[in-house]
Amino acid sequence: MPYDVIVVGGANRETIIRHSVHFQVGTAMRATDATTRAGGGGLNQAACLMHFGKRLVFPLLPLAHDPRGEECLASLDRCRTSYMLHKPPAVDPRTVAGPDKTTGESFVIVGRTGTRTIISVPGSVSEDYAERLLPRFSAALTDLARHGCVSIGHVIDTHDSPSASLDKTKQIVRATREISDRQSRPVVHWNMRSAQVSHPICQWTDTVGMVDCIQLTCQNARALIRASQHCGCNICDSFRVPHRQMEVTAQDVVRVVAAMGVPTIISLGLRGSLGIVGPSSERVIMHVPSAYLGNDFVDAVRAGDALAAGFIHARLDQVRRTSPADFGPDEMERALRVGTYWAMAACQAPDPGHDWPRDGMPTSLETTHSMPDARLFPLDFDVSNEDLRFFLRLLD
Repeated sequence: MPYDVIVVGGANRETIIRHSVHFQVGTAMRATDATTRAGGGGLNQAACLMHFGKRLVFPLLPLAHDPRGEECLASLDRCRTSYMLHKPPAVDPRTVAGPDKTTGESFVIVGRTGTRTIISVPGSVSEDYAERLLPRFSAALTDLARHGCVSIGHVIDTHDSPSASLDKTKQIVRATREISDRQSRPVVHWNMRSAQVSHPICQWTDTVGMVDCIQLTCQNARALIRASQHCGCNICDSFRVPHRQMEVTAQDVVRVVAAMGVPTIISLGLRGSLGIVGPSSERVIMHVPSAYLGNDFVDAVRAGDALAAGFIHARLDQVRRTSPADFGPDEMERALRVGTYWAMAACQAPDPGHDWPRDGMPTSLETTHSMPDARLFPLDFDVSNEDLRFFLRLLD
């Protein structure tokens, strides 16, 4: 049975630590809550696509044959069996791992305003994960549906230099495009992580031209701009920030992201999401705000991963009717509304301390009638424009 999505990304056991006081370095603080569960960007996306979208997912995750890896795999199995009485042959992500390896762990410190600090402790499975991943990924492409999707997130070895890690990401994108020429045209969704935005823009412009959508956060967009300031090449020159103090403003973020020329989405957590799409002369920026779905906002840690999964789910429906290249403002708004709806459902689901699917979570998210319409903004940095001032505040 062909798989709808191949997910390449991170997986680990994560400990969520919440505190309600102002965070100060060098002081002792008391946490209000601490929970442990399976997590990681790749695992969260796979779980959402299986539980919410009823999609068949081929997960390629850095999991080992240890208690942490078993916990993550059990979480994926619960999502798979939650919608299929007779589940397909299980794909064990641990086939990517070598023997006697350990799965990683992360600690997520969540402040009273929802700000997060993530401390990752890579397991030994990451030492040769990318080298083992590439042949496994090439084999997985042969089982991908004709109009499927490849979601690329965290691809890194603990012994790799940043340049080597970026090269492995490029190899995955190129392998996907090679099979596109032979038998299918999968959608490539690149969720740019912090390790990837530490490179100047000129080092991955060739990769951008081969993907169908980029997802990143405001923080990563700012890091990307800063990394390009001292390069000196012609490509990075066009993204230079004209400020003496090297302060990257919200206007800079919009200008640089819009100049990429690729449909881009920006996760805003509990404030919704942004989408930028269209050719340079007709580029459109839209904001889909968050919505109240019946529960309090209890957990925004996985909002970006749920946004990516919902966006991919909607894109798969679109490419079955049209070509992946036919992606304009209408298609962006539809996909962004579905993704934001999934993100809000994940944030407002009861029992935030347990693995997905949680008790009380819906088993299908096909309608977005409760979501507000997208709000469009011009690519005009006139500060007298009230709509634009509202838009720029979203990025601060």
